[in-house]
Amino acid sequence: MNNQVVRCDDCGRSTKMALQVRKYGQGMQETYFECEHCTKKYTCYVTDERARKLQKKLRNEKNPVIKFQLQAKLQERMIKLKRELMDSV
Repeated sequence: MNNQVVRCDDCGRSTKMALQVRKYGQGMQETYFECEHCTKKYTCYVTDERARKLQKKLRNEKNPVIKFQLQAKLQERMIKLKRELMDSV
C-alpha cells in the first residue's frame, strides 16, 4: 500500500509503513501501521462516515476557499475521532 520507510520511536530501527485498517463500531475506521521489529502501533488517522463524506467532498471541490474550509472541518473531525479512540483503549 505504501512503500515509505520510517524510524520507530521505540526500537530505533527502520520499518516500512504497511498501512492497515481496523474497523470499529458506528462506522469508525482506524488506519495504522506497526513496527515490523517491535510491533509498536502508530495510528495515522481515524475516520467515520461523516469524515469520509468530507473527504469525498474535498476531493471533488474545485473552489480553493471552500476546499480550505472543508480541509479544516475534516482535520478537526479526525483529531476528535482519534482522541476518542485513544481514550477508549
